[in-house]
Amino acid sequence: MKEEFLHKLMSASTEIISTTDVKGLYRKITSIMQDFLRLDFSTVMTLSDDKRHLVIRDTLGFPASMIDSFSLVEGQGLSTWVVRNRRAAITPDFRRETRFEVPPVVFEEGISSAICVPMMLGDEVFGVFIGHTRERRDFTREEVYFCQTIGNQAAVAIQNALNMLAVTEAEERYREIFHNANDALFLVEMVGERVPGRFIDANDVACRMYGYDRGELLSLTLRDVTAPGGRQELEERLRDLARAGRSVFEVDHVTRDGRVFPVEISAHVFSLEGRETLLLVGRDVSERRRSEEEKRQLEAQLHQAQKMESIGRLAGGIAHDFNNLLSAVLGYCELLLLKVPEEAPFREEVEAIRAAGEKAATLTRQLLAFSRKQVLEVKPLHMNRVIDGIVQLLGKILGEDIEIEVRLAAEGDVVEADQGQLEQVFMNLAVNARDAMPGGGRLIIETLEVRLDEAYALAHPGVRPGAYVMVAVTDFGVGMPKDVLEHIFDPFFTTKERGKGTGLGLSMVHGVVRQHNGYINVYSEVGRGTTFKIFFPRCTEAPAAEERAEGEGAVCLQGTETILVVDDEPSIRELVVATLEPFGYKCLAASCGAEALGMLEAMEPKPQLVLTDVIMPGMNGRELAERLRAEMPSLKVVFMSGYTDNAIVHHGVLEDNVRFIQKPVTPSVLLRKIREALDG
Repeated sequence: MKEEFLHKLMSASTEIISTTDVKGLYRKITSIMQDFLRLDFSTVMTLSDDKRHLVIRDTLGFPASMIDSFSLVEGQGLSTWVVRNRRAAITPDFRRETRFEVPPVVFEEGISSAICVPMMLGDEVFGVFIGHTRERRDFTREEVYFCQTIGNQAAVAIQNALNMLAVTEAEERYREIFHNANDALFLVEMVGERVPGRFIDANDVACRMYGYDRGELLSLTLRDVTAPGGRQELEERLRDLARAGRSVFEVDHVTRDGRVFPVEISAHVFSLEGRETLLLVGRDVSERRRSEEEKRQLEAQLHQAQKMESIGRLAGGIAHDFNNLLSAVLGYCELLLLKVPEEAPFREEVEAIRAAGEKAATLTRQLLAFSRKQVLEVKPLHMNRVIDGIVQLLGKILGEDIEIEVRLAAEGDVVEADQGQLEQVFMNLAVNARDAMPGGGRLIIETLEVRLDEAYALAHPGVRPGAYVMVAVTDFGVGMPKDVLEHIFDPFFTTKERGKGTGLGLSMVHGVVRQHNGYINVYSEVGRGTTFKIFFPRCTEAPAAEERAEGEGAVCLQGTETILVVDDEPSIRELVVATLEPFGYKCLAASCGAEALGMLEAMEPKPQLVLTDVIMPGMNGRELAERLRAEMPSLKVVFMSGYTDNAIVHHGVLEDNVRFIQKPVTPSVLLRKIREALDG
């Protein structure tokens, strides 16, 4: 009998020890106990994490719904008594039990007797096994011993199974996190003094990022995937890693097909199965680098725009004042030359003064163009015709050693522009191209209808999507390095020798293009040449038919009308009066709008025309003209100014039906404009 008992005990122990599944182990215990003890109810319960409840983990006899949901607290039932006293106990008859409160379910199920043993892990109670019978029964010592032995073995087996389950779940969580991470993850073996060796694991993102399958990748090391240019940086960071056990840095890596890309590496040394292991987290930061570069470029463009705006305001102000001075210089030179005989000894000196003044006037026009203060007289134009016209002049200016090739768009070449300003733009670019090809070469001028889309606009801040006429001017000269390209539109920046350039040519080009709501880009390579691409908004209005211009000599410049001259600069007033009066005009001069209005009351006869500066202290020229026309609706008005002002222009473009003289004023232009206004 003893041998049979021991055989059953050994057999039960073997079954329990060989079972590693937690739920299967619970069921194995309840089944073994039920069979050996001939029980009606066989139940395994474990203590909750807070040690305050006993929870059913498996039962045979009681409803399955009680598993993991039914629990007992201190003082309820035989089970809690066993936990508190840490020893086995039996109850032959629950109706006579006084040691604890009997749960109602005992009587509901007609239970009479029970046996309960603690499942011990060392000195700690892990849970209990409890068996119930409906018939009254006295359990033997042998049965208690069997239960206690199996219960203790079960506690160890359950704990081991729970530990294995925790490890398995942790590994599954690790694998899920490791292989589903958005970044490339590597586990790297450590050799020597925290020196990374080969990869021992890598996730799917790493395989895709570097272009290897997992087997290939696990044969490589961190140095193998680092671009040659980043290996020195890697060595420095690995020294930091050896000291501190962690490091974060950026380095260039290389894919299987040789593509180099920037990676942010987060490295951390930790213990895995008792060995130091390196966890690497790699993130492709190409997009971040691009965003940072775009931000840097935008900031640089903003800084450049602010700088150019400041310089433009300064240049515009200087040009305005210079134009007033040059009006007197050029005007009196022209008047003097009208009076001086051809053979006069000092006529040559006067012409030299005029020539210097005209050069200064050209300089101020360039300043105005750069600062976008030039007054534009725009109209629809065929860009191709403008190019054809300028090419005829370029042949003489550039010389025979420059071959000019023209490629014009078949259609869609209409823009709204100031023809004179366009000609200046193309002339400047062509002359620059000639200077870039001192030994001669080829110059290509081409037009093309293009559409700039949203993507292009995003890549080129400030550009508006839409239809444009593109003009490209290409030379095959010396080209420009990056440091020169960054400054070519800056005023007074030049690479030419002293005395061979003002440094205003390209800044003027930039200003004119922007004043036409266009954009200009430049592409250049040293030794290969340069291309300027200019985009002008395409115009849908057809150009007007060309009119035959009458010669200036056909215009009668004399008159007898009364003219009111208003300018805050005395030299301008004096020049205008000195120019007009010899041609029969009666002139009255005022220094400001208020003075002009005061003079008008006593003026007889009333003036037929007012010639007024636009920008004056107090009342501007536009306001004065409106006040005068309120009293004299038929009064003719001619404005003059050194640069644009919103009084008579809109974004630099002259308003319709406004007559305007650009300073510096010369007698010939003044007489012609006055006569045209009076006769118009």
